[in-house]
Amino acid sequence: MAADRELHRCGTLVLAGSLGLRRTHGPRVLTAIIGMLGLSLIIAGIFVTDSGLGYPPGERVLPRPTLHDTIHQLVSLPAFLALGTAPIAGALQIRSSRSWAVFSVLSGIVSLASFAAMIAVAAQEERVVSGAAIGLLQRVSILAAFVWLSAFFARLWRVNGA
Repeated sequence: MAADRELHRCGTLVLAGSLGLRRTHGPRVLTAIIGMLGLSLIIAGIFVTDSGLGYPPGERVLPRPTLHDTIHQLVSLPAFLALGTAPIAGALQIRSSRSWAVFSVLSGIVSLASFAAMIAVAAQEERVVSGAAIGLLQRVSILAAFVWLSAFFARLWRVNGA
């Protein structure tokens, strides 16, 4: 099985961002959450998931998950929880403006709600159709959090005069 280079690279960049946040004496909880996200992405990139729920199209589904798939699924839980909790922690720990706090909380809520919906749909789709809805919910969760994460690091960079 080939490693997922994009997840690995993304995780490395997120982990580097958390280390930079730590160096600037950023909020400890937020730094830890972002670091956990980065580490989870790196591990998920090393241990790729098996085919399933119609993805990728035309691939055969294995009767039992491989060790790689099991590890990928186990590290995905903290990754998705970190995606949703980082914006909320950012809103609570960095009180720079009301609009930033609202954006942060909404980003976290969208990410966590999409993740919860993804789990609910996955439980149903084991018995029904393809994984299209799961893929969409997964991408909404990831997009909401990574838009926030990008804005957070851009804002931090601007504030610190880099």
